[in-house]
Amino acid sequence: MPSTDPNRLSAKLVELGEYGKSPEREIRALERNVADAVKRITDYCNDVLTAALAVVGGRSPLLVLAAKSGTFALLGGSSVIPINLVDTSAIASTVTLPPLAAGRNVIVKDATFNAAVNSVTISPPEALANIDGQLVPYVLATNNGSVWLTCDGTGWWSV
Repeated sequence: MPSTDPNRLSAKLVELGEYGKSPEREIRALERNVADAVKRITDYCNDVLTAALAVVGGRSPLLVLAAKSGTFALLGGSSVIPINLVDTSAIASTVTLPPLAAGRNVIVKDATFNAAVNSVTISPPEALANIDGQLVPYVLATNNGSVWLTCDGTGWWSV
């Protein structure tokens, strides 16, 4: 635990060359440190996204999307396969698949390891469209679970 002794703190500030600086200078130094940290985090995220866009099987790149919760529409694609992360930490989620289109793919992933408690219900937008031949929603209820859904133009199939 850091020392709270004023003499030791003053000595440390002198050692660091920070003793006697104006509060404005200290604030500017903190702002520079925060800006540097944000840049490093952004660079890291861009590196992760670049890695996520690596070619899978020589065909389709993956695109990782930010985690969401609640009720929302999923993104789907055929040349880019989105990985829709779902935040199950606080509430169950209901998500809607994109419209039917042959070759369209969607990946849904429990991003917060809590789908057994807060499940993810996945439904097609069309009333008569099905998932795995059933006219009922697909429920993702396994912690850290995921499902890859592909569309044949008339329905969705879990892979």
